[in-house]
Amino acid sequence: MNEAAAGRVQPVGTRHRAAAFALVWCLQVACDDKERQSQDAQHWVDANASEGSATHADESDAGASAEPVRVQVFSRTQGYRHESIAAGLAMFETFDQQEDLSVQSTEDPVRLVERLSETDVVVFLSTTGDVLDAVQEDALESFIRAGGGFVGVHAAADTEYDWPFYGELLGARFTSHPDIQPARVIVEAPRHPATSFLPAVWERTDEWYNFDRNPRDRVEVLLSLDETSYAGGTHGADHPIAWCQTVGQGRSFFTALGHTSESWSDSAFQQHIEQAVRWAAQRLAREQNAANASDVPARD
Repeated sequence: MNEAAAGRVQPVGTRHRAAAFALVWCLQVACDDKERQSQDAQHWVDANASEGSATHADESDAGASAEPVRVQVFSRTQGYRHESIAAGLAMFETFDQQEDLSVQSTEDPVRLVERLSETDVVVFLSTTGDVLDAVQEDALESFIRAGGGFVGVHAAADTEYDWPFYGELLGARFTSHPDIQPARVIVEAPRHPATSFLPAVWERTDEWYNFDRNPRDRVEVLLSLDETSYAGGTHGADHPIAWCQTVGQGRSFFTALGHTSESWSDSAFQQHIEQAVRWAAQRLAREQNAANASDVPARD
């Protein structure tokens, strides 16, 4: 064996110590890797647990913090004023006590229009005459066409005769009525939320309106009158008295009931109005429909 080869040969003790050091180093590396993997696994579990908790919290909060239906009740009159308006406003105040309904009332058209961006449904409560100017009419039309809801009650049909869009929104206009008297009301839409709880024939006392046209060809009729059960009807065998329709992206509901103050303390009539409001308040994203408002034709 030459010197070079001899120099590469290590003593036996030296080789054993090197092997021992190598074994210790490998064991330490293995332990470090195992600890690091354990820590990484724990981090992953913690991160996913936090994410899962946040998701469930968001879902829970979303359910708990659902915004109430926002309602504006408008009761301005420029003609005959119904005494029952006060009873109607009092009933809507009881709606405001429900967690999922938020109700404001006004007779100021400026205030009405200012609040439209924070409103789901506008209720015309026995309004009469010309209650909005041209600018305010355009604002309400844009609100409806972009997805807002409208509920007209009783003398809402005796309002805004010179505004063509309002005639479309309402479906028909008031022309006359006989004296207050009992009559039989026929439920034509037993599955609609505003009538589903009523008997097939609903007997009640009210002031029964006649209209300038039968709106059946453009609306869904919910209630109609049996003209053989009272005197003074002018529509014969087909006399709609409550109906609904879509207008643009919005919903419109009209009921001619509600002349008497006693109506507003009748639980069936109260439910009729409440469910009409809820039906009209469809949950459309108004920001997605904002473009539709710009399609409203300019007034001449």
